[in-house]
Amino acid sequence: IHTNLQAQPPAAPEDVNHHVEFAIASGVNHVWRLKELGISVRGARIMEIGPGLAFGCAAYLRACGAVVAVSDRWLASWNNVFHGPVYTGIADRLAHEEGFDVSPLRRMVEAGDYVEGTIRCINEPSENLASIQDGEFDAIVSNAVLEHIETPAKAFAELFRVTRNGGAGLHQVDFRDHRDNSRPLGHLLLQPEVFLRKTMRLNSDLGPQLRQPDYASLLGEAGFQIVRYESNQSADEAYVDKVIARLARTRMAQQGWTKDTLFDLGGLFFLTKP
Repeated sequence: IHTNLQAQPPAAPEDVNHHVEFAIASGVNHVWRLKELGISVRGARIMEIGPGLAFGCAAYLRACGAVVAVSDRWLASWNNVFHGPVYTGIADRLAHEEGFDVSPLRRMVEAGDYVEGTIRCINEPSENLASIQDGEFDAIVSNAVLEHIETPAKAFAELFRVTRNGGAGLHQVDFRDHRDNSRPLGHLLLQPEVFLRKTMRLNSDLGPQLRQPDYASLLGEAGFQIVRYESNQSADEAYVDKVIARLARTRMAQQGWTKDTLFDLGGLFFLTKP
């Protein structure tokens, strides 16, 4: 079962607090990064793809005055035991801060659902955002989502379509093997046909064999302008050298990955739509 579809998300106080802290930290980062890209959050139409169990970042942006939506093939349903405390915690933290309106979060908790005027929920995969009009959003954001998309080229074309001209994108991508963080490049040693079988069995949760230059190329082909890319995760150099030596003995050596490409384990793409 996909994580978002579990019957009861972890809702102990420490779990709730983790989601509250993450929501505020990610929300703060999104606000100033979007500002760098020319997007003022108040009044902006912002969609987060793959928001996870708690739509905390979206809730923060809503409290900032944005018109927000979340989209996922497996969008997590409302759970009173979990979502009520999370959104209450976010609202309580922001209630006395200048510039925030937490009433939409309070209304969600009171109604026990994402009622109109709070967070719009879209149960659609990034490859087919059929209910969304062309240019409907000022900005689209994601955190560790693009590496799980089955057909990136199709998804990026859709994200480009639903972003307005002059709009922006912020996407954190994790290139690691998700099975074992101590061996973050282990999945690159799998032959393509083996990798495909494994990643399909795991609902694309294995991690990508695509690397940063591949994503940059696909985003560019979709029409996005890459303003910049900030790498924020890196592999141990000795480990990379061992992986390169192993790759040289396999068909995967044909991929032409450089040491710098393998060293980069994840980062943030800053995008605009011309």
